[in-house]
Amino acid sequence: MTPGELRSAFAEALDKQREQLQSRGVSSILKDLSETIGFFQEAGIEASIKVMPGGHSNAYDMMYVTSKPSGGNSGTIDAYGYISIGSAQRLFAVASKIGKEDVCRLYVSDFNVTVEGGRNSTDNGGSKTTTVIPGKAYDFKEDAEALKKLQRALVSIAAEYSAVTENDVARVFNRPVAAFTKPAGRLKL
Repeated sequence: MTPGELRSAFAEALDKQREQLQSRGVSSILKDLSETIGFFQEAGIEASIKVMPGGHSNAYDMMYVTSKPSGGNSGTIDAYGYISIGSAQRLFAVASKIGKEDVCRLYVSDFNVTVEGGRNSTDNGGSKTTTVIPGKAYDFKEDAEALKKLQRALVSIAAEYSAVTENDVARVFNRPVAAFTKPAGRLKL
């Protein structure tokens, strides 16, 4: 393809992706997340978000554990990522389909995914092992208060982080080890 053909193909594919995200309600959820994290930053709360398109196995595991779909484990996660508040890092996923049902849900893990991750579960001694990542579902299609509930949950995480880190009297929590410099002379203990 020539550069012009690539630009044209990209523009066409981008329009298609935008339409899909808009029609499924995913764009609205992503904009709400962006605005919420922006509000946290404006308030001086250490918060950021990393977003990727598509799904991730941990995001699907969280969705299935949280929603327990009828008709088997199938669904569509359109975007996932990580919400970081201080050193707390929560997995999130935006789903437009679970089982046979069209949904508009945001899933957020109950625990830090970088440290705790999930726990493995087997099918009563069988060979199938799945990862269990508990989370909460915020249903933007059925619950007019979903955004406020999400914001309250994130405020709670921020307050928990702040309360813990306020005890860092030596200013060493969540910081890299300082470079060691060899003391001059002998070290007296």
